[in-house]
Amino acid sequence: MKSIVISDIDYNDKGIMPYALRLARDLDSEVKVIHVIDTRTLQGIYTPYSDSQSVTAGVESYDEIIEKEKHTAHDNLRKHVGRESSMLNYPLRVTYEVIVGNIDKVVTDETESSSNSLLMLSGRPKGKIWETYEDVFHIVARSKNPVWLIPPGQSYKIPKNVLFISNLEDHESEHLKSAVKMLKPMEIQLNALETSGKPNLKSAFEEQKNWHWIAKDIEQYYTLEDNNATRIKQLTTQKNIELIILFEKKRNLIKRVIGKSITEKLAEILDIPMLVFYD
Repeated sequence: MKSIVISDIDYNDKGIMPYALRLARDLDSEVKVIHVIDTRTLQGIYTPYSDSQSVTAGVESYDEIIEKEKHTAHDNLRKHVGRESSMLNYPLRVTYEVIVGNIDKVVTDETESSSNSLLMLSGRPKGKIWETYEDVFHIVARSKNPVWLIPPGQSYKIPKNVLFISNLEDHESEHLKSAVKMLKPMEIQLNALETSGKPNLKSAFEEQKNWHWIAKDIEQYYTLEDNNATRIKQLTTQKNIELIILFEKKRNLIKRVIGKSITEKLAEILDIPMLVFYD
């Protein structure tokens, strides 16, 4: 498997890098770290020619700004990624690249070029990379591969106590198989949460053709009447959940305008990593 990490490194801020590299090591994954300089954030910069055209003098050209950003990003990646991967005795499996372009396209191209990859990124907006949660989840929802959302500043530990949220739909079962296979080296304890109030949840898992395979491995079954984010947060806090697995369907622009997905709502209020699969 290949892990694609979207860098949020900035000067002395390592961002999600320490967490992401430790996670990749425990997943026995190769790593490609990508730092994107999004040209859309560098618009409206005057060229030296503008000095002779009565525009503010001394402003750097667009090309100069880009080169300076690339140089700074390379230095930061070399310092932080190199140091972290060496500490983990992992440098030979980690590469990094600075790419200038539209971050939406860069991430889409990288994930589509590898059918067996995991996308890792910050679960919250941060400065030049993403301004809003909508920006983050615009990327997340377009990924054809699973996405591991990392809360900024999160210290890494192997997630042993894992909760998946499901309404027992067929496509969710297939994604759960992928998640269980991915997390197998971690020897997780798996718990299930169903959010439509089904009674006798264990029996429901055992009786459904596409779900009985996992029933014997589920430690605890929980059910809620709906997917209220606040109630889910209370449950994860009470049960010391360390990772949440979610299954989402892609939503068109109208649905996104009307309301946020449960993953978006949880990302705003939880400091727990989330592994998200989209259809």
